[in-house]
Amino acid sequence: MKFGKIILNNFWLKMVALIFAIITWFYVINLIEDTTGKKTILAKMLPSYNRMTSKKLFIKAIFVGELPEKYKLLMEQVKIDPPYFIVAGPKFIINKVDRLETVPIDISKYRKTTIYQAQISSMGPSVDTEKLLVKVTIPIEIVETDSTAKTAY
Repeated sequence: MKFGKIILNNFWLKMVALIFAIITWFYVINLIEDTTGKKTILAKMLPSYNRMTSKKLFIKAIFVGELPEKYKLLMEQVKIDPPYFIVAGPKFIINKVDRLETVPIDISKYRKTTIYQAQISSMGPSVDTEKLLVKVTIPIEIVETDSTAKTAY
């Protein structure tokens, strides 16, 4: 009877102490995992910031459509502002990506150099790129044909 009285006396305080002991044990095991590099059950269960990363990704403009015959897109003069974003997200997604791309820009309706505000296309479900906007300068020039070329004498 004396043993049962010892267990039941201040029962809730003993339960709180047990919970704190378990939490402390998980904390110590997690510290050991950091020094050894092995994954523990706790490290697999809880979200961890060491699974997140950030990366500087440059942006490429994606163009669709065709310009009329006498117009030409000068690809080497395309400018993107800002030229890159620093993106943060899960390592397994960010490490697979080497650049960001704009949503496709239809150039068939343009006849002169234009500045277009474009969205960044999605990288994956865990990375929000919906609000990322860039200004793309689309340089278009008229191509001179033999009939329109001026001959100097």
